[in-house]
Amino acid sequence: MKSEYPKPTAIDGLPPSVSQRELACHWKTSVRTLQRWRASGYGPPWLLIGTSIYYRIDDIRAFEDGQRHLGGRAL
Repeated sequence: MKSEYPKPTAIDGLPPSVSQRELACHWKTSVRTLQRWRASGYGPPWLLIGTSIYYRIDDIRAFEDGQRHLGGRAL
């Protein structure tokens, strides 16, 4: 029987979602910074699964794209 869900694929060597610790390491920031961002409504959308926080790769990329600047101006 064929699964109705496509198999998740890795992007840039990362799984389809990452933990807050993995994202903090990737961005060279602290988990506490990500916690503060969530509390203030800043940063990429996140998932709460059980008691763990995860970020989807697509949401991370979209957030990063929105943060791009060229010559002091937002793109």
